[in-house]
Amino acid sequence: MGQHIIFLARNKIASHTIKAALYSGWRTIKASHKILALLVALCLTACSEEEIKTENAYLDGAYEAHTTGNSRRALFELATAIRHYPKNAELQVTRGNIFLDLEDGAAAEIAYNKAVSLGYNKEFLKHKLAESWLYQRKPGKVISEFESELLQGSENALMFEVVGRAYIATRDRTNPALFIKNMDNAENYINEALRLSPQNTRVLITKAWLTALSGKLEEALDWLAQADEIVKDQRQNLSVKGELLIRQDKLDEANKVYSRLVEKFPQYPQYKMELGYTHLLKGELEIARKWISPITQQYPDHLRAKTLLANISLMEKKYDEAKTLSDAVLAKSSENLDAILVNGASSYFLDDLENAHQKLSNFYSKTGSIPSLKLLAATKLKLGEAESAAQLLADAGQTSTSQTDSEMLNLVALASAKIGKVDVALEAYQKLAAERPNSSSFLKNTALLQIAQGNYEEGFKNLEEALSKETEEKEPGQDLYYLVSKALQVRQLDRAASYIEQYKATTPDSYKPWTMSAVLNSILKKTDAVHADFARAIEVAPNVAEVRARYAIFQKMSGNNEKAEALARQALELDPSDIGAGKLILEDLIKEKKYSEVKIIVDNAINAPDAAPENKLLFSDYYNTLGRPQDTLKVLDDMPRNLKSTGIYQLIASKAYLRSGQAQRAVETLERVTIKAPNNIPAMKYLLRGYLLTKDQAKYQATLEKLDRLLPNDYENQLELAKLYISTGRYKQAEKTLNIIRPGSEEDAVKVSILKAGLKTNLGDPKSAIDILEPIYRQYPDNGMINMLYARNLAQNNQVDLAISVTKTWADQHEDNAESKQFLGDLYLHKKDMANAKAQYNLLITVTEKPKLLLHAHNNLANIYLGEGENDQALMHAQKAFDMAPNIPEVVDTFAQVLMKQGQAARAIDHFNQALALLPTNDQKNRSLFTIGKAKALIETGQDEEARKILTRLLKEDPDFEKINEAKEMLSKL
Repeated sequence: MGQHIIFLARNKIASHTIKAALYSGWRTIKASHKILALLVALCLTACSEEEIKTENAYLDGAYEAHTTGNSRRALFELATAIRHYPKNAELQVTRGNIFLDLEDGAAAEIAYNKAVSLGYNKEFLKHKLAESWLYQRKPGKVISEFESELLQGSENALMFEVVGRAYIATRDRTNPALFIKNMDNAENYINEALRLSPQNTRVLITKAWLTALSGKLEEALDWLAQADEIVKDQRQNLSVKGELLIRQDKLDEANKVYSRLVEKFPQYPQYKMELGYTHLLKGELEIARKWISPITQQYPDHLRAKTLLANISLMEKKYDEAKTLSDAVLAKSSENLDAILVNGASSYFLDDLENAHQKLSNFYSKTGSIPSLKLLAATKLKLGEAESAAQLLADAGQTSTSQTDSEMLNLVALASAKIGKVDVALEAYQKLAAERPNSSSFLKNTALLQIAQGNYEEGFKNLEEALSKETEEKEPGQDLYYLVSKALQVRQLDRAASYIEQYKATTPDSYKPWTMSAVLNSILKKTDAVHADFARAIEVAPNVAEVRARYAIFQKMSGNNEKAEALARQALELDPSDIGAGKLILEDLIKEKKYSEVKIIVDNAINAPDAAPENKLLFSDYYNTLGRPQDTLKVLDDMPRNLKSTGIYQLIASKAYLRSGQAQRAVETLERVTIKAPNNIPAMKYLLRGYLLTKDQAKYQATLEKLDRLLPNDYENQLELAKLYISTGRYKQAEKTLNIIRPGSEEDAVKVSILKAGLKTNLGDPKSAIDILEPIYRQYPDNGMINMLYARNLAQNNQVDLAISVTKTWADQHEDNAESKQFLGDLYLHKKDMANAKAQYNLLITVTEKPKLLLHAHNNLANIYLGEGENDQALMHAQKAFDMAPNIPEVVDTFAQVLMKQGQAARAIDHFNQALALLPTNDQKNRSLFTIGKAKALIETGQDEEARKILTRLLKEDPDFEKINEAKEMLSKL
């Protein structure tokens, strides 16, 4: 359901939400910009023959250049002067002052410290040094250096003011008690500064700032008015006034203030930036970029300018650019709140959800911003952390009952729906739908929730209305397609049938209503109707690959493998990248180990000019199967960003990493997958491999334990878990898992039944397996998997004749099905009906090219003919089997046995040795059988002593061997 719920409009997040979040993070110190490298370059290019002026002349020139807006020229003058008068401390102080005006705290501090080293009195620079630290976001240093001095009875109002400002800069909402304490300290110090110097404009401006932080904006403006009466149009006063007007959303007035600052003080680039910022907040992005972009070009390291430019890029939906710019800011100033917000927001839109979560959590914890709360909750939901999102909203007091913000109410509704609080979600969406009657999304979500609750009449009525309100362009019948899909999903079959008939009438030239009709008739088990529907669909759309691919899948599920393959190949001729047809063909080719054909099909799909990226992604996984992980990674590199964030992309990439020696990278990727989808069993299975390769025993054990106790509500995951338990011999866990699965459909129930029967088969309880399989065998006689499993258990339950009857009936109905002929041959062999066994295996050889089946037939025929004394026939089949699989020990043993009968004992010994070498060490049964064969060959060639040794060892190692008496008799004759 979640995929249909639209909970945040991207354009609104990128404008109103970000804008509001920027308001919420009151700027303590603006970004710095470093131009020392530029100074060095300018100094090196200075003319060596230039006239050397006096110190005062240089100071006057620098002052004039700075006040007229040419700060670069001012710094160049001072650099030249310092080269000629390196011992002049006043030059360094002036240089520091210009850097401080430009808000480059680091460069200012260097200059002031140099002045002190040249003998300048540090007492006169304390306030300036403190301001340089604040510009560098080092409020703690200001407090530690100067607070003790104030407590000893200082009367310096400016030092009280700057320490108070430092306490404001330390505000951090992650520790509420410390936050309140710091703000109290700030107020105490600033009030003391005001008592000591009530006419000091710097103090009055800081008092205004502190008052504004308490939300008293009008009172803050009154403090600024007092300062303005003392010094008219003071730039610091105007600057703070502009910021307060922005906080009041009086953007036009703020724009006028910053325009006056730019006109009056052209030497200060920060005011041009703030003027651009007002345009940014007004949504005038092109004008904002015009003011701010030149600053970033002139001062590449100016963090505030770069941050504002990142904001503009974000609001222009240039998310990559916004992320790159904010990354650059955070590399130099990791606690820059504006950059943290932009970085988190752009990461959200780029689907880099882990980074978005980290940055937005940081911003929200420090500001308590409601807009950032929205983004953070949305990120948690996209990460699949619905419980965490719901708790976050609840902790912030955001509920459906008291909520008036539609964006927030939407988030509350979505989080509630995802954690099963459907009533809460439904109430929220009904409220949203009533508030916005022209909005289709809220009514649509209401309908989906009603359908999920089983209120089908009301739900489908609202869904029809919601779809009719959608304004985007649609293809004919698209709404009916959606309605049919939803009705089929919840098994409202009569309703689905009605929609399908409307769909056929609305779009008579479309194949889609006919394929949907085929799905419905398949559910209703109307096989003839399904075939008729697909025939009509092919007639309407003979060149659409999807139709033939779907029909192929139906034929495959019905056991008609040859027809399925033919249809799938026709689909691939029409569209080489059709994944449905491709998977059907490729799965069989892989089983048959026809890897060259697999590669041709995959190459064609990947290189198809109109191939959808989603299909290329899925086909690329087959390169992993072919042992070509680098080809997989090459395809994945070209995928669009939205696909790179998906779980299936990361899973396929992880498999490629594992197979190309990049285990650690695979682990990192898979861990991100399991954060988003904690119950993703395939991901955890690959994680186990990764942990083994990286030798992380602790995580390996933890993942195994999680798999053991994992009982997710998701049907597919439960099914995968049951399969995993069966395959690893954990039968009790498998049984427990299967017993709690609640299938959503009859088809799902059949899958569960097949697994339960498979479990009983593995437990050696064929009777219980038969009890499970018999009713579904009668219900689905055309299902090959059920047929084979039923017959296999009948044979294990000594009902071989019935097993033969079941299998023969299937085989006669499906003459093209080679597997049934193999199994029938095995059943006859089990019954020791050698004539019929030979007939089935010989027939199998003529109807299949599958290597695995051919190998099985040739090897068994060799053994049958060997037992009947037809040694030439035995040798022919044994040789073919050996040529096909010289590394399978049972095949090599058969070949050796036949060679013995042919009188080639010496050659047979070599093959017995080969067979024994290929056996796993724990296969004692076959080891003993092969040893007896070898002993016979040794005796034939006169190597009695060697035969005595291996037979003696056999009696000692395997005293319970089924042919132990034969071994003893052989040994007694030596």
